[in-house]
Amino acid sequence: MGDIAEEVPLELRDISREPRVKPKNAPRKITHTITLVPAGYVNSLWFEVRDFLGPAVARTKGRWNMEYLHAAILNEQQHLWLAFDQDNKIEGVGTTEFVNYPCKRYVGYSILGRFQLQ
Repeated sequence: MGDIAEEVPLELRDISREPRVKPKNAPRKITHTITLVPAGYVNSLWFEVRDFLGPAVARTKGRWNMEYLHAAILNEQQHLWLAFDQDNKIEGVGTTEFVNYPCKRYVGYSILGRFQLQ
């Protein structure tokens, strides 16, 4: 129990000059579009997106439930985002919130959900 852990030397190397997998300006395949849902549209989408959010809300261990998350999105304390494919099928849903600090304001994600891939 009282054994001292063996010290492992830490090796750092500069990778800034190593080749990239793809050049920065290489063409990329766009597979999904991510968009913010205005609060006024949340109710019309809620029954479709709540199935995405349910498993993620369950993993919050009681910090959130669906009723409070829905209210927070409607009150714009949380912001609802959708990821949809080229056929406009929703494949992912997430929420973000602003986190205020004395000198800065950040956006943090709260809940992320998606359908299981087949």
